[in-house]
Amino acid sequence: MMKTDACASQKRDDIQKTKMTQLHSLVLTLLVGLGLPLCARADLTNGLIFHAGFDQDVRADVAKGNAEPIIKGNVRLVEGARGKAVQIGDSVVTSLDYENEGNFFAAQGSLAFWMQPVDWLGKQGKAQVINLFMQGRGSSEGYFGLEMERFNQPEPMLIFYTYGFPSRKNTAIRCNVSAMWTNGGWYHVVLTWVDTTVKLYVDGELAGSGQLTEPFTEADIHSKRFTLGDAGEEHTSLDEFRIWNRPLDATEIMEMYRKERR
Repeated sequence: MMKTDACASQKRDDIQKTKMTQLHSLVLTLLVGLGLPLCARADLTNGLIFHAGFDQDVRADVAKGNAEPIIKGNVRLVEGARGKAVQIGDSVVTSLDYENEGNFFAAQGSLAFWMQPVDWLGKQGKAQVINLFMQGRGSSEGYFGLEMERFNQPEPMLIFYTYGFPSRKNTAIRCNVSAMWTNGGWYHVVLTWVDTTVKLYVDGELAGSGQLTEPFTEADIHSKRFTLGDAGEEHTSLDEFRIWNRPLDATEIMEMYRKERR
């Protein structure tokens, strides 16, 4: 009798487990069918301290410091990756300078933006660099940033650099994706840094990494403002420029790219 009861109890347990497994499978099927995520989405507002979307003007939409830039040139808003974008280069907006205080954190962080070559001249271009982001422009004590450079290659190459610091070696961390920047195309660029590690991502994929000689600190900030763009014969559109006070991980970067790509 006891053996029969034990068998009946085991059978009920097996039926219950089967039902739970079937219910779990049904829920997963419904989620996938509806296109819903199977895990929580990354919170890209976490640590976000600056965001300029350029949909109405060049004032930052999110800023922990001053949202108004100093504009060099004339503002020109064009069709962007999402809404409007700002076009930089000769005869339009040559550069935008935003205050560092509250809007930039030196010790660790991330930059992300969409970039569109407008009329880049490739190896025929006279300008040796196309500045995208610079921290410390005009400083004789050292500066760093992101630029498209063609000094040592026939086509522009995305490079993170540090230059002119008296207490650290010059650094050049190159994107391993070259000769891919097509006029009219939109490309998502992300820079992350923490401790001595710097990483570059293009369209959600890791495209370059390297090491600093020492971590960044507030002592490495030698100007009151950071700069987007610069004067030049070629034009570039920038959109959805963001800064975080933490390094984004690869999953967050890919999710952001997939969500925003056209």
